[in-house]
Amino acid sequence: MLIFLGIVLLVVQVVVVIRYGTSKPEDESKRRKALIVTSALVLLASIALFLTA
Repeated sequence: MLIFLGIVLLVVQVVVVIRYGTSKPEDESKRRKALIVTSALVLLASIALFLTA
């Protein structure tokens, strides 16, 4: 179950990077904020999964 959650988190991170990585230049601050937030959330969730495993 924990492995499945880790895989889902990685897929979400990849989708967000692809979606916001190809946005228009005027959305730069929005894109950067979204990438930072999702990266931080995935990192925290991954740490929590490893600590509880």
